[in-house]
Amino acid sequence: MKKTILIVDDEADILRVSSIRLERSGYEVFQAADGPEALELARQAMPDLILLDVLLPTLDGTEVTRTLKRDAALKHIPVILFSAAVEDLAKRALESGADGYLFKPFGTGELLGMIGKHLAAPSH
Repeated sequence: MKKTILIVDDEADILRVSSIRLERSGYEVFQAADGPEALELARQAMPDLILLDVLLPTLDGTEVTRTLKRDAALKHIPVILFSAAVEDLAKRALESGADGYLFKPFGTGELLGMIGKHLAAPSH
């Protein structure tokens, strides 16, 4: 069975390119463009991993992460935050409960390495 990834970004080009990369690597991909949509899709799809942009309209990625990690049904899902514009990304990732972070732009190898690391880890 294919592993599933929810990718959340308000930039359509990033969603499209990242989804193609992940699908070519054998993952099933769900997409969301903002925080509320991400939470709804996470509850419906129960993805194996969530890639989440920090800077989102309505509800930012750190708030989405906090909400996910407080939810008993969702808190086991690894969340990887990413951003190009957030200087304190590591601190924000740690404080929100995220499992990892990436700085944009990131290469396919870096992305797949981070995903592989978290999907190989035992569930909490």
